[in-house]
Amino acid sequence: MEDKNPVNATPAKSITLEELKAYAFRALAQKQLSEHELRTRLKRRGATPEQSDQLIELLKGYGYLNDQEVARTLARKRGVGRGYIQQKLYEKGVKASAKTLRDDETEEEELQALIDRNLEKWQRDGEKGFRRAVGFLVRRGFEYGKVLTLLKASFQLDMSDLDG
Repeated sequence: MEDKNPVNATPAKSITLEELKAYAFRALAQKQLSEHELRTRLKRRGATPEQSDQLIELLKGYGYLNDQEVARTLARKRGVGRGYIQQKLYEKGVKASAKTLRDDETEEEELQALIDRNLEKWQRDGEKGFRRAVGFLVRRGFEYGKVLTLLKASFQLDMSDLDG
């Protein structure tokens, strides 16, 4: 009689370091990964913690795995605010602060560019469009106070242009 208890099951075929290395290179060729993301993928592949550590150190030595570069890449992403960036850094397991990666001026420029790009569409719906704009921008990770300030200024400027 066959025992179906997973505790007593025979372990899956062990995976070699060379196979893991090939997998890691393929994964990194497709997408920039953080150390945490790669470690998770290797674990799913059946890597032991020792194999993962050894491979990650090797990849760091080659310069293929760099959490700070992952953070800088995220900070350069256009159309999103610090809140979004901070959330993505957390999900990727990167210990960095969005405030140190993106200054206030850049944050405000990104916000204003997004407002300028969508303002005409939002203005067509009046107050409802204003509320939609606030929701959209806050969900994109921008601070509520800054969103309100810049949106009010943009809506009023363009509203006065229509009167004159």
